[in-house]
Amino acid sequence: MIIPISSKLKYLNHRVEELEQIKKFCLLNSNEMDTMELFSSIKMIGHKLKGNGSTFGYPALSYLGGEIEEAAKSFDIKKLKELSIHYDELIRNYFTLLNI
Repeated sequence: MIIPISSKLKYLNHRVEELEQIKKFCLLNSNEMDTMELFSSIKMIGHKLKGNGSTFGYPALSYLGGEIEEAAKSFDIKKLKELSIHYDELIRNYFTLLNI
């Protein structure tokens, strides 16, 4: 199945929004966060990414989504910070490949 570039762009733009949520979460102090709610939100982002990355032609995002989901399940903020950097790099590369 061929995915139109416009659909890929829309998909990637949604991922940028989710990435920003993860980055904001990683910058919070522990006393500023409702830990369970925030980790649950990040887990959901990872789960969705794991489930739909390959559909849009981005299997690396699916893999990364699984990693994000697992890090959120184990409340591993350090791992989430590392993964958010990798997530950012992947998104930038995919935009570059689409000549954006």
